[in-house]
Amino acid sequence: APATLPWSGSGGDCGTPGNGPTGGGTPTPAPTGTPGATPIPGNGWAPLQSAPALVIDEVNYRGGDGEYVVLRNRSASAVSLAGWLLGDAGQPGGGEALFALPEEIALEAGALFVVARKGAAFVAAYGRAPAVELEETDAAIPNLVRRRDLAGGSWALADGGDEVVLVTPSGELADAVVINNGG
Repeated sequence: APATLPWSGSGGDCGTPGNGPTGGGTPTPAPTGTPGATPIPGNGWAPLQSAPALVIDEVNYRGGDGEYVVLRNRSASAVSLAGWLLGDAGQPGGGEALFALPEEIALEAGALFVVARKGAAFVAAYGRAPAVELEETDAAIPNLVRRRDLAGGSWALADGGDEVVLVTPSGELADAVVINNGG
């Protein structure tokens, strides 16, 4: 059954527990800061100054193999995914992961893009394939390319505290979701 109470920090979204990615949630507001700043290892990502077209719509961080992130194009036109990064690296460098989104995909206005940690686990849970997977589990599902030059670790969302970040092609933080005590 759909949730009837909003979850903390959702901007009113009640979610749909157990139903898989549905979209339609309220995106996390973009932080403010110096436009065009270059990320400096150890100091975090430079925040984007304008509302991003691409946002994190939903995150499933519980379940290990079943983790997934849903991105949404909230603009009125298609957005190329070329140059965009997704990961759990709260700052450049370090032991977490960043992945390059597929350069050949333009996400249509209002469309969702599902990134699963393990595509086979996603298919088993929801009966449909994600757009891409982070770890090779299903040859029919494309894998994202890890950007080891920006973050050297692997993807693993800690239930007790972590973050998911979406970084623009210019290296600015477009959106982030903080899990429990992460950040």
